[in-house]
This record gives sequence, C-alpha cells and structure tokens, in this order.
Amino acid sequence: MSILLRRIAFSLALLTVVTSTGCSFFTNQDKAYAALQRDGYEQIEIIGYAPFACSEDDFYRTKFRAKKSGYIVEGVVCQGLWKGSTIRTF
Repeated sequence: MSILLRRIAFSLALLTVVTSTGCSFFTNQDKAYAALQRDGYEQIEIIGYAPFACSEDDFYRTKFRAKKSGYIVEGVVCQGLWKGSTIRTF
C-alpha cells in the first residue's frame, strides 16, 4: 500500500472514531449548563456537539435544547479557551 493510501485510510479511521464518540472532547457540558442557567433557561438538555455552529475562535461547541419564556429552543453554547460563553439559538 502506498504512503498516500495509508494516510487516507488513517484519516478516515480517525474521522470515524471522532464522529462516533460524539466529539465530547469539544463540548464543555458543565460550563454550558451554567451559562444557560445564568441566562434564564430551564429544563436544559445537553444534546452534544455542533461542529459548524460557532466561530473559528471557539473551542467548545455544546449543543442544547431548553425552555425559555415558555418556548422550547435549540441552540449551541460557544466557548473559547480564554473567553466567556456565547449562546446561539436556532
């Protein structure tokens, strides 16, 4: 097998492992939950990882479903390593 094919096979295997684990490395459930509570969200459910929902400067991208002002909303809590949290709703 050529070096190029080995690299492609390795990349596909790595991608499969990362996506099958739910990318929990890139979520911060505790801080996302705390940020949502501070902003008045209730019945918070952390769903998982939202890869394309945040800025490139954000490291953590935690997807959620919660209730606010009587409405059920979905969104993502974006967090950088050295900055606060941003809540984006869909």
